[in-house]
Amino acid sequence: MLDQTLARQPYSKRQIHYFHKELTTDNMSQLYFAYGSNMLSTRLAARIADTVSIGVAVLHHKCLVFNKPGIDRSAKANIVDSPPDKVWGVLYQIPSASWPELDAFEGGYDRETCEVFSPKYGSLAATLYQWHGADCKIPPYDWYMDLIVAGAQENNLPASYIDFLKSISTIKLDN
Repeated sequence: MLDQTLARQPYSKRQIHYFHKELTTDNMSQLYFAYGSNMLSTRLAARIADTVSIGVAVLHHKCLVFNKPGIDRSAKANIVDSPPDKVWGVLYQIPSASWPELDAFEGGYDRETCEVFSPKYGSLAATLYQWHGADCKIPPYDWYMDLIVAGAQENNLPASYIDFLKSISTIKLDN
């Protein structure tokens, strides 16, 4: 049912501004679309303070991939253009002053603005992190995927999307 709601046509730019303004009336915060491990509220809260979960959202015409090399020699989540696909995630409202701190955790990614669709607010302008470098040819660690799956479950993303996340090949971190 949630998936059908999000299949509606995008809103106009004027409506996007209206919805965004409604959520950020003080101009001291911005919307963040988390699609990787930051979907898990405790993970994001451990990184930056004063985040507010707005709810689930979907990013159309993109695909979730694991092609960003991490400093731990594993792959990290990323999005790439893919017209028939969509990426599910979580919208957070983040204080403007917290972005540099989050940027430090998200090293190597570029911060970009995108249009996402929320069942509660419709189309919204949100910030996300995207990698544009060369693809790495290694899978993500199992613990990293566990964080992503936990975030998807915590936020009640569609079961089919959670199954997709669980199907991604991982490597086990040897201690």
